[in-house]
Amino acid sequence: MILQFIPVNLILFIFIILFNITLLFITSAKAGADLNCPIGANIISDINTEYIVLLKTKVFDEAQSHFNIIGQCIEKSVASSHSNVGIKDEDICNSTDTVLSGNPNRISINKQFRNLSIPHGFYAFSGYYNQDFISALSNWDAVDIVSKAVKTKVTKSPNSNLQRRATQNNPVWNLDRIDQEFRPLNGEFIYPDCAGSNIAIYIVDSGIDIRNPDFEGRAVYGKSVCDGCIPCPFDDYGHGTKVAGIAGSRTYGVAKNSTLIAVKVFDDEGEGYDTDVIAGLQFVSEDRIARNLASIVSLSLDELTSKALNLAIEALIDSGIHVVGSAGNQNQDGCNYSPASVPSAIAVGAVQNTDNDTLSTYSNYGPCVLIYAPGDRITSTYYGNTTDTDTGTSFSSPHVAGAIALYLCSNGTNMTPSDVRELLNSTCSRNIIGNLDPSGGNNNCLLRTPPTIG
Repeated sequence: MILQFIPVNLILFIFIILFNITLLFITSAKAGADLNCPIGANIISDINTEYIVLLKTKVFDEAQSHFNIIGQCIEKSVASSHSNVGIKDEDICNSTDTVLSGNPNRISINKQFRNLSIPHGFYAFSGYYNQDFISALSNWDAVDIVSKAVKTKVTKSPNSNLQRRATQNNPVWNLDRIDQEFRPLNGEFIYPDCAGSNIAIYIVDSGIDIRNPDFEGRAVYGKSVCDGCIPCPFDDYGHGTKVAGIAGSRTYGVAKNSTLIAVKVFDDEGEGYDTDVIAGLQFVSEDRIARNLASIVSLSLDELTSKALNLAIEALIDSGIHVVGSAGNQNQDGCNYSPASVPSAIAVGAVQNTDNDTLSTYSNYGPCVLIYAPGDRITSTYYGNTTDTDTGTSFSSPHVAGAIALYLCSNGTNMTPSDVRELLNSTCSRNIIGNLDPSGGNNNCLLRTPPTIG
């Protein structure tokens, strides 16, 4: 009886294997057929318009299969065009004089295929494609979103394990404000003495001038990813250096022992596209693994609403990276803007230096804004050994990034982004902001740094 069943089982086994192999080929063939590649035409557009394409799949192998199909359509293998924009080469940054004198070398992105994927379910690419190819991509079942790259710019003005305390005397007003619940200010900034040690804060902005001595050597170059930018993530605009100084410089910063990493996504006019920002976040996702440090992203954007960017931010947060963003300077509902409209991100509004911590006249607000921090006339690091004073939610946001570094070094780096959101919301100074309308879901929550012991 046993001998009679062996051939039958063997035949059945072979049938199952052949069936699955056939099904695999049919599925692959269908996936390729679904994309109607323009025949005999150049798919690259003469018009200087970049498009971002987001795939539906959240599975790596399936995404790679789709990328291979795209590679066939553009007659270029994905393997040779997979590398992202940017040059991570420390030699490029060694001569600051060359950078400052107008280094003629500029980044030029791959206009056929720019991989913007981030682990944890965000698979996307961009390119300068003509309308025939855009139409084909839009009708391909594998694609979720096809949209023009959106121009953006930096945001500009119009229960804790108690750690031993460190004290900065006579600090700038904004630091003096965030370590105490009520006014008047007491002329001190008291903070945990771990001060953000072994925490990385990625400044996704216009770069950082790491020469400023107030960074004490803790500011380092990460990567430059924006089309037309200098290949070194040096700050040739100034905004990113100020943001970095608020997050972690010696005199003007919240987390005075943190590591500050420059990711340049804005050019020398403080402008870029959502695709550049996504490319910067992609670098963060990779670099964070190499550094093996708890990581925070400080992201200050203006006049931008991008579904693709929001999904990229969500993927980054799902991987365990804390993302803090400016609420925006439109004096409107922050839910209308990126990154404030990302539910899992930490959107930060701005308050003034007044007796009742008045909401800044320009600051966005609403249910998507989790927390508020000082944003008016904030003095911070600037080019070389200089300082600058500026205003905007760009400068309230890094206060929170620095505060998260303090909470992580105090409470443990295994805290999830959700844990940190809850902690910020539970430890903030509640109902302090005098003119924040309680209607409309506004969260009257002013940043408070971790408590300490003497």
